[in-house]
Amino acid sequence: MRHIGPERLVQGVHAAVEQRGIERVPPGERHGRARGLFGVWFAANLGILSVVFGAILATFGLDLAQAVAVTVIATSSSFLLVGLVSVAGSWSGMPALTLSRRPLGRIGNLAPAGVSWVSVLGWEVVASVVAAWALLSLARLAFGLAASPPADAAALGVVMATSLVLGLLGHRAIVRFQHAAAVAFGALSLLLVPFLLAQTRWSDVAGGRAAPLGAVLAAGSILAAGTGVSWVNLAPDYSRYLPRTERARTVVAWVTIGATIPTIVLVLTGYLLAARVHGLATSLDPVGPVGAVLPAWLAAPYLLAAAGGMLAETDLACYSSGLTLLALGVRIRRSRTVLVDAGVVCIAGLWVMLGRQGFIGPFESFLELLAAGLAAWAGVVLADLVRARTAARHGGVDRHYGSWAAIDGVGLAAWVSGTTVALTTTVSPFFTGPLARGVFGEGSFGFVLGLVTTLTVASAGWWYAGRRNTSKARLTDVAGVPPATAGPSTPALAEALVVRAGAPGSHVAEGRTGEMLSKSRSAADDEANLRIIHEDKSIVLLPQRQDRP
Repeated sequence: MRHIGPERLVQGVHAAVEQRGIERVPPGERHGRARGLFGVWFAANLGILSVVFGAILATFGLDLAQAVAVTVIATSSSFLLVGLVSVAGSWSGMPALTLSRRPLGRIGNLAPAGVSWVSVLGWEVVASVVAAWALLSLARLAFGLAASPPADAAALGVVMATSLVLGLLGHRAIVRFQHAAAVAFGALSLLLVPFLLAQTRWSDVAGGRAAPLGAVLAAGSILAAGTGVSWVNLAPDYSRYLPRTERARTVVAWVTIGATIPTIVLVLTGYLLAARVHGLATSLDPVGPVGAVLPAWLAAPYLLAAAGGMLAETDLACYSSGLTLLALGVRIRRSRTVLVDAGVVCIAGLWVMLGRQGFIGPFESFLELLAAGLAAWAGVVLADLVRARTAARHGGVDRHYGSWAAIDGVGLAAWVSGTTVALTTTVSPFFTGPLARGVFGEGSFGFVLGLVTTLTVASAGWWYAGRRNTSKARLTDVAGVPPATAGPSTPALAEALVVRAGAPGSHVAEGRTGEMLSKSRSAADDEANLRIIHEDKSIVLLPQRQDRP
C-alpha cells in the first residue's frame, strides 16, 4: 500500500480548495459551457419552500387559472432577471458584488453589498432550518429519534457541515454537487409530485372564484421576490468561470430555464395541496404537513428529497456569502469566510429551532423589504451591462470592468433612487411605505418600480455624462492646442482632446486610437471609442499638424 506523507496530503487538500477570491478569473482559467448552468439552477430551486409559496398563492384566493398565470409569469420573469445578471459574471470574470464596483464605485458599492450579505444569510438560515427539520423527521422515521434540543442542534450541524465543506472547496465542487443533486433529488421530486397531486381536492380547486386584481398582484410580487429576485445577487458568482466566448443569450436561456422548470412545478403543487393540507402556508415546520398526506413507503424518499433540495440552496448561499464578505472589504482568505458564515447561520438557526419561532410572517416582510435593494442593484448592473456591451464591440470589456472610482455618482444615485421608490411603494406584514396607496397598496410590487427607476436613472445619467464628455472632447479646429498626455494623474483624462479622424487639419497619435476613431460612423460610436480612449493610459494626443504647401 502506497504511503501518503503529511506534506503530500496538505498539498492535495490545498489543490482541492479554490484559492481564488474576488479577483478576476483570467481567460486561461475559464472553462465549461453555458449549459452547465442548467444543473446549478435546477438543483437550487428544488427546495420545499416553493411548495409553501404555492400555498401562499392559495391564501390570496386565486383560482386555478390565476394561479397558473401568476406562477408562470412571476417565476419566469424574475429568473429572466437572474439570467441577464449572469451575463455580467461571464463577461467580467468577477463575483456579483465585486463587478458592481464598476457602476457604483468602491465605496458606493458597500451599501448594496451589505444588503446582499444580509439577504444571503437570511435565506441560508431559513433553508438550513428547513433542511434540518427534514433530517429530524427522517431520523424519527428510521430510528424513532425523539425531538429534543440536542437532536435539533445535531441536525442543523449536519446541514451546516455539508454546506461548509462545499463552500470551503469552492466553485468546482459546488457545481459538481449541484449537477448530482439535480439528477438525484430532481428524480425524487418527479416521483413524488404525482402522489401529491393525487391528494388534491379537485372539486374545491375547480369551484373557486377569481380573486380581485389587487390579490393577484400581491401574490405575484411575493412569488417573484421569493424566487428569482432573491437569487439575483448570487447569479454572477456561478457564471464567472465561463469563457467569454459563450453567447449572452445562451447564458440567459440556460439559467432561466433551469431555475424556472422546478419552481413552476413545485409552486403549482403547493397551490393544489393547500386545499387538503390546511395551514401549509403558515406552518412552523413546512416539511411535516406535506409528509403527513403521503403513503408511509413514500415518506422516506420525500424527506430525503426535501433535505437534499434545501442543501442545494445552502451551499450556494454559503459560498456567495463569503464572496460578498470579501467585497465588503473584510481582509481574510476566501476559504475562511465560510467559517464566519457558518457561525452566524448556526446561531440564528438554533434560535429559530430551539425557540420554535414562527418565521413565515416575518419571512414575507423580509423578502419584500430586501427585494427593494436587490432589484435596484440589479437595475444598476443591467444598465452598466449595456455600457460593457458597447465596450465589447471594441475589445474593451477587461478595461471596462478593470477599474472603478471611489464613488460613481450616477450609479449610486440610481441605486438610492430605485431603493427609495421601492420602499415607499411596498406593503408587507410589518412595513407599509408612505406611497403604498391605491393599486400600490393592493399589490406590493414596489421592487418592480424600483428596478425600472434604477434602470432609467442610471441609463439616462450615463448617457448624459457620455454625451457631455464627448462634446467637450471633440474639436473641429485644433489650432494652437498644446501636446497632452492622458494618464492617471492628468486632468485631461476626463476631458481629453480627441479629434475625429479625417477632420480637416487634425492629427491623432497612437495607431490604435486613430484606428478606432477612423472606424467611427456616428456620434454613438465616437462616444464608445472616447470612453475606451479615456481609460487608455498610453494615449498621447498631439496638436494640429500644419500641412505646408
